[in-house]
Amino acid sequence: MNRFFARKKGMVLVSALAAAAVAAVAAYAYFTTTGSGTGSAGVGTNTALTITQTGSITGLTPAGPSSAVAYTITNAAANGDQNLGKVTVSNIAVDSAHQTAGCQASWFAATAPTSAVGTINAGTTYTSVAGTEPSVQMNESGTNQNACEGATLTLTLSGAAGS
Repeated sequence: MNRFFARKKGMVLVSALAAAAVAAVAAYAYFTTTGSGTGSAGVGTNTALTITQTGSITGLTPAGPSSAVAYTITNAAANGDQNLGKVTVSNIAVDSAHQTAGCQASWFAATAPTSAVGTINAGTTYTSVAGTEPSVQMNESGTNQNACEGATLTLTLSGAAGS
């Protein structure tokens, strides 16, 4: 009888081990598949940089020397890094009183700088250096230019897209 119980215990043990093995395999079973879906992302926009003349230019005279136009450029933090080409004087205007007196904007000229500005990091202010500054001068017209004495010029500074 001992043998009978021993066999029976052995059979129960083997059956239990087999059931445990089947359960273990079943616990690790899985399906494989693929999938797809959609999402979205937004692209920001650029904001124009702010170019501000620093310092003042005084003493322009007919056929006199040119004067550099120093400036700063502010790049807002949300704008990201921006690459800027050359900053030029795109327009020179004479105040209305002197223009009425005969001072002509065409008597003044601007020269482009020799170098581009380059990359201006987000959230920073760039200060111009000699090679990036345009210049202005008063040309000799061959006529009396007294109407321009004491005139105030408005310079429009423009930055070209960088590359």
